[in-house]
Amino acid sequence: MQKLLAGMMDTGALSDIFRGPPPSGIHGPVRDEAHMPGDWEMLIEAAQQKGVLSVEAAEQWRCYILEEAYQEYQDRVERYAKWSAVLK
Repeated sequence: MQKLLAGMMDTGALSDIFRGPPPSGIHGPVRDEAHMPGDWEMLIEAAQQKGVLSVEAAEQWRCYILEEAYQEYQDRVERYAKWSAVLK
């Protein structure tokens, strides 16, 4: 796992991961319920330190990833509620 993460921290790999402009459409504060999944924060910080992402682009990526994680969590909660209702 460490070798995989080390390879992902390479400037070239970070450029591929964060290729193009950050996803748009997410603005404003991040929901309190959202949690950064996996090692995304580490990748964003590394990309920012190596000049792959600007401060603004890094923040846009954070917001996008957190919103996606929040929506995925909400979907799981909804599926669980439906599943639970069927079992009753």
